[in-house]
Amino acid sequence: MNENLPKHVFSDNGLWMVGRIFGADQLPYEISLRDVEADANWAEAMLGRIGVGAGDMVLFGYHSSQHAQWWPWLKALHRRHGAYAPAMPSLYDGPRWGMYMRRFDLRAVFGINSNVLQALDSAGEDTRTLMSKSGTLIAEADAIPQL
Repeated sequence: MNENLPKHVFSDNGLWMVGRIFGADQLPYEISLRDVEADANWAEAMLGRIGVGAGDMVLFGYHSSQHAQWWPWLKALHRRHGAYAPAMPSLYDGPRWGMYMRRFDLRAVFGINSNVLQALDSAGEDTRTLMSKSGTLIAEADAIPQL
């Protein structure tokens, strides 16, 4: 942890984790449990809007470095009694994406980007069929024209 950050006592309002804001430079961003809970409340409402409920399976594609951004979504899904499958939105994880998308009835798929689509194609997957059998697709801007 950056020694320049203020010291915190563990509490509901204190430091819970340190995320990173990427841009020209990386900036540490302190995240309290209150922040996580507020984000989880919002994410839970969004999951409800797309119809995710008890027993539904969701595929979350994110990198480990993005855990601070995705943890509220995982908490929200657990609150709704859903289950999730994790995959990396990268060129090398196409086989895992394909396996999840073939084997499970996915209510929603988060984190689709052009790397995922290229990885699925490289793995020999029928991307159009996989995407059409899944529920709501949440994609990054670079993937939308390819969907």
